[in-house]
Amino acid sequence: MSTTSLQDYLMFLKSHMKRIISLGLALAALVASVSLFIPNTYKSTAVLTPTRENFGGESSSQLGSIAQSIGFGSSSASQLDFARNYFRSYSFLANFIYEFDLIDEILMLKTYDKTKNELILYKNAEQYTNEAVFPDGIIDYSHPKLQKAVKEFRKIASFSPGRENDPSNYLSVVHQSPYFANFLCKNLIISLNRDIANIDIEKSIDKVKHIESMFDIYDAIEVKRSLSFLVESELTKQVLASSVDGNSFLVLDPPVLPIDKFSPRRSILTINGFLLGLIISILFFTFKFSRSSYVK
Repeated sequence: MSTTSLQDYLMFLKSHMKRIISLGLALAALVASVSLFIPNTYKSTAVLTPTRENFGGESSSQLGSIAQSIGFGSSSASQLDFARNYFRSYSFLANFIYEFDLIDEILMLKTYDKTKNELILYKNAEQYTNEAVFPDGIIDYSHPKLQKAVKEFRKIASFSPGRENDPSNYLSVVHQSPYFANFLCKNLIISLNRDIANIDIEKSIDKVKHIESMFDIYDAIEVKRSLSFLVESELTKQVLASSVDGNSFLVLDPPVLPIDKFSPRRSILTINGFLLGLIISILFFTFKFSRSSYVK
């Protein structure tokens, strides 16, 4: 584009500046109006951090080599990494939803009544309770309603690592009800710690049985002493897992009742609508200018 053409183009846009701005304001007003119908959501967050390093560092080099030779080498993943992966599992979320009878609140939520502080569900929500979905009182992991509830639950609850050089992880729940979000966040922490502790205990029991079976294979006193130390270590883990709260991770910042809404950010949406309107109108008049120049 030559200098003359560029000047003509800028003069053309300037002559239609009022229409360009008007379209931007119109789209901004439209976006602002639509955003009023978007329900407010609140975010409850907890900051979690590891309570201990991998168990591999607690053994001597001799003991470590023996442990690795029989399949008990230290894991590269910390307990918090495991907790984050376990949180994403279908079995954990399905059990959590079943334990607190949440299928109807997840799938049949209509709105949240802030004045009465209660969730308003659609009609026939009673068909989505545990009693209706699982009449035998036994969870069916293949049930379509439960699968759909887990899928929707993953949209409101997340467990993510911090940024680089940040060892903490962040458990968050976003919901229309701040009280319900806080309730879910608190109980997710409790359920995670409980389930991981049970997994640690069961895994440790299996390890002890396997280690004890190795005593008849090795005759060397040094090896038997090392195996005894492994058994003692596993028994210690079982005691800690069954008696200490927060054995899997430490809650640095517990979830609190959110006061300020998390979304939607209506001011940002309105500004974006205005900018989008400007872009659309400028493109329109640019196309119009190009056509007029081509005709000439």
